[in-house]
Amino acid sequence: MPLRFCVLALAACLAWSSTARAETLADFLIAGMPSEHRQEATTLAICVLAEAGANRLDHHAILHVLKRRAALLSSRSGQHVAPAGMARRYCRIFRDAPKHRLFLRSFAWAQTPDRQAYAHAWQQAQLSVVLFLLDVDIDPCDGRSMHWGSTADAQKPPKRSVRVHCGPTRNVFWSGPQRSSSI
Repeated sequence: MPLRFCVLALAACLAWSSTARAETLADFLIAGMPSEHRQEATTLAICVLAEAGANRLDHHAILHVLKRRAALLSSRSGQHVAPAGMARRYCRIFRDAPKHRLFLRSFAWAQTPDRQAYAHAWQQAQLSVVLFLLDVDIDPCDGRSMHWGSTADAQKPPKRSVRVHCGPTRNVFWSGPQRSSSI
């Protein structure tokens, strides 16, 4: 059954129920993620949490960059690359994360992290991923960004790229042709 239908059906059923157990629609959507999609969703949520904390505008911009980069690599390689696969290649938390940040990889879908300080940010990251996977979120960069980095990275932007304004984001986003086959 398609992910979008499963999650929307669950949310509709719970919204009609007078004995709904979750406190918010976000909790409904997060808990309703079908198990076969949870690994992909968890990978994406860990990526956006590590890259942007609880900033949902950044989450959506990053998720759309990953989607565009995955589509570009898929078209160049002839093999399907999902956004979660691109996250594993592109997000620092999965490549060369500082040791003090590795605990983020242990976060599990629909569970509150042991580190209470991260509970709200983790819920926000999961909600952003659900909306992205349902294709009901909005790309704050209007489809123009292909890269992102911290404000420190803005000192040395990617070659042949132009900075893209995506609203009040924590990260900096760039467009630009990417000619590398490794993306």
